[in-house]
Amino acid sequence: MRSTTTILRKHSIDSLSEQAIGRALETPLMSEYDKIHFVTHSMGAILVRNRLARHDIPNLGQGGDVEPPNHGSEVVDFLRGWSVFQRINGPAGSELGTDSIEAGHLQIAPSSWVSLPETGPSTGSTAS
Repeated sequence: MRSTTTILRKHSIDSLSEQAIGRALETPLMSEYDKIHFVTHSMGAILVRNRLARHDIPNLGQGGDVEPPNHGSEVVDFLRGWSVFQRINGPAGSELGTDSIEAGHLQIAPSSWVSLPETGPSTGSTAS
């Protein structure tokens, strides 16, 4: 079985959304639940919202995003051309730039649940 790191480094957000969110929702266990709730962080929020932009989730419940890169990351804008950044973050990481998200090149549904506000300018990282 391939490691999660290998998968993350080789796929786009669309592909990761299908592989992570799509596969999880299609497991037989999910049919046992009346509602499916999401709590996401960072790229996880983008993956769920990308899935929602392209597919209905009939039993969607509530959710919460913790520091989603709603407007993209200026850090990604600066580093995406670096080969080491590309090797570590893959295509999905490069898609998190301000030009991809703000310009609408990346399909994400508006957050219809609680999105915890950022505490300052978006740096693409979270403070401890």
